[in-house]
Amino acid sequence: PELVLNTFGASDVNVVDIGLAATTIGNLGDHINSTRIFIPSTTCGEEECSISKSEAAEIYATLDMVYSIIFLAAFLWLMFFERREGRIAKRKIITVDDYSVVVEWVPPDTTAEDVRRHF
Repeated sequence: PELVLNTFGASDVNVVDIGLAATTIGNLGDHINSTRIFIPSTTCGEEECSISKSEAAEIYATLDMVYSIIFLAAFLWLMFFERREGRIAKRKIITVDDYSVVVEWVPPDTTAEDVRRHF
């Protein structure tokens, strides 16, 4: 989504036919008619290295998809192992509930001493 929000840059944008390269990536560069993005502090032979805006759009979209898949996989992995760890912790940690007994139908006039004697 972050690649298709900015349509207010220096690039000409046809609102009817908005492509990925005409949005955020289309606004990179310092000139309205610029079709290439120059990579600063690099040299490719005699000139500065560059990439076309449509190639950059493909790279950005692919990386965005890859990062989304990695995030989803990490989320699912964490959810699976978190449940497993919860079950292991529940088995290994001793709580008061492990030693509690529920006694139902105790007569109202029963004292603590009567309960101790019974058990």
